Amino acid sequence: MVFEWTFESIFALFWLAIVLSIGANLILLRLIKSGATSNVASLFYLVPPATAVEAWLLFDEKLGCVAIAGMVVAVIGVAMVIQ
Repeated sequence: MVFEWTFESIFALFWLAIVLSIGANLILLRLIKSGATSNVASLFYLVPPATAVEAWLLFDEKLGCVAIAGMVVAVIGVAMVIQ
């Protein structure tokens, strides 16, 4: 098993390590510091719908009716908690 150090692999590693890990945690800590802890916790329920939509947009994955209904329920639930 050999790993090729290309621009794409270095960029992907940078993106995962810096932007997603450190950046997301800094944003999370800033939101918690602002005092909206319950609102921040409810945002975690939007991760699966956002990932499914992103996969649909970027990778042409199919979204079934059940998946879309689940996304709608999750978004409505988060909207009710945040208000």
